[in-house]
Parts: sequence; C-alpha cells; structure tokens
Amino acid sequence: MLEVADELLAKGIKPTQQTVREHLGKGSLTTINKALNDWWQLLGNKVAEPAIPDLPEPLIKSVRQLWQDALFYSRDQLSVRAKEIEKEHQLRQRQLEVEKEQWQAQLKSMESRLQSVLEQNEALIREKSQAQQSLNDLERQLIAQQGRVKDMERNLAQQDIVNQRMLNAEIDRVRDLTKQLERAERQADAYYHLWQSSQGEKS
Repeated sequence: MLEVADELLAKGIKPTQQTVREHLGKGSLTTINKALNDWWQLLGNKVAEPAIPDLPEPLIKSVRQLWQDALFYSRDQLSVRAKEIEKEHQLRQRQLEVEKEQWQAQLKSMESRLQSVLEQNEALIREKSQAQQSLNDLERQLIAQQGRVKDMERNLAQQDIVNQRMLNAEIDRVRDLTKQLERAERQADAYYHLWQSSQGEKS
C-alpha cells in the first residue's frame, strides 16, 4: 500500500483514501487511512533528513530550506486541492441524493399507478365474469322459455285437433238431428193428411 502511495505521488496525484482504494480496487477505508498516516510520517522523515552529499553548510541549509518550502507549498496546494475535491464530492453527493429522491418519488408514483391499473384490471375481470355468468343465466332462461313455448305450441296443436274433432262431431250430430227433424216433419205431414182424409170421409 505504501508503494501505491509512492506511485500516485510520482504521478502528481495526492494519495488519499479514495485514490489509493481506486488504484488497489479493494481494501477498507480504515486500513487505508492508517497506512496513509504511516506513509505521511515516513515521507516527513525523509524530507527532514534528506541524503545530501558533502556540501558547504550554508548551501546545505539553503537547499534544505528550499526543499522544506517546496514541500510546505506542495502540501498546502494538495490541502487546497483536497478541500476542493471534498467540496466537489459533497456537492456531487447532494446531487446524487436529490436525484435518488427524485427517482424514488418517480418509482413510488409508477408503483402507485401500476397498483391502480392492476386493481382496475381485476375489477374488469370480475365484471366480465359476472357479465358472462348473467349471459349464461339468460341463455338458460331463454332455452327453458323456448322449451315452454314449444310445449305450449304442441298443446295448442293437440287442443286444435281435439276441438276440430269435437266440432266435427257436433256438426255430425246437428246433421243427424236435422235429418231426424225432417223425417219427423214428413211423418207429421203424412199423419195430418191422413187425418184430414179420414175427416172428409166422415163428413
């Protein structure tokens, strides 16, 4: 992990928990943070006691001061950049939270609409089932009614036959009575003529 921090620094990238973790592709932030603290400590020791060849003391002091100034400036710049990155990260985090809330609201709305559609679909299915049941009942009633109508038609046809037979019988009976009456009238006429004849002879 220390080698990773050295590589990042050599590339001009500040070794942070996030950059080291991204470079490694794994590792907990706590472990990385502890290793970075050790790395910064080692780096400070290296800077405090640089390996400088035998040079005049004034030059050594000047070089050491220059190095320390450069290191301080670099740390200051890195600190400023780190704060900017942190602000950018926080801003992006807030944006992500807002986007998350918006997506959650849209998801909730879609779930609500879906539930409403499902309920409407279930209601339509129930209505269709009830309508089909009513249609089946009406069809059974119609079939039964048609059966009753056919029975009535057969009964009426049979009754017509019976009535016709009774009418024919009554007509025949009237004809017989008419014939009997005619015979009786003829007999009465004959008896009347005989009676008149007998009365004439008596005179």
